[in-house]
Amino acid sequence: MTGNVDAMMSKFGSSADKLSGKFGSLQNKISSTKFQNFASQVAILNNGMNLMGNSAMLAGAGIAVVGTALYKSAKLSMEYEKGMAKINATTQSTAPELAKVKAELMAIGENSGGNFERIPQAHEKINSVLNDASVSMNVLKVANKGAQAGFVDIDVAAGALAQTMSILGKQGNASDIMDTMLGAKKAGAAEFQDFANYLPSLIAAGKNLGIAYKDIAGSFSFLTTNFSGADSAM
Repeated sequence: MTGNVDAMMSKFGSSADKLSGKFGSLQNKISSTKFQNFASQVAILNNGMNLMGNSAMLAGAGIAVVGTALYKSAKLSMEYEKGMAKINATTQSTAPELAKVKAELMAIGENSGGNFERIPQAHEKINSVLNDASVSMNVLKVANKGAQAGFVDIDVAAGALAQTMSILGKQGNASDIMDTMLGAKKAGAAEFQDFANYLPSLIAAGKNLGIAYKDIAGSFSFLTTNFSGADSAM
């Protein structure tokens, strides 16, 4: 995969260099004193020379823009495939099964708010905790919406959601947990990432004492409003 991307970028770079070389040679000729003296006496050549210079500049800018876009696209593709490889390493899926998973992940990624290339790794993060690919896919959908509502990377939302579900077991419902975290963030004085970082461990401790996770979330939210943030509340 990496070899194909490198080959593509090398080929594009070679073509771009050749095109830049042609424009450079042409610009050298039209910049010569001899040619400019001649062109200045002929209106159509003078206008054409100016236009040629602008076209060369525009083409040069176009090469840079396209090159940057291709690089970013190739890099994003590599990150995505790296995530898919991790999923396959865990699930040991057949080719058709992996293709189906990839199609579902891409559908989720269409509405991921800039998290597209992180979608496969977020799924893997969830599945590595829950060990159920089907359940993990549904949890990922909830995490994706939570990430956008909480303005965090999907990795953060996915990790917090998976950990909390693992702690609560059958008592844990993905949508309820995410709604609780978002509600705690809205009522509290900390960022969603703070709640995602701290709540799973607090919920685990609360469970051992028989305290409902929603009460834990509410209490932590209240403390953040009285102690100036999540760190002080801890």
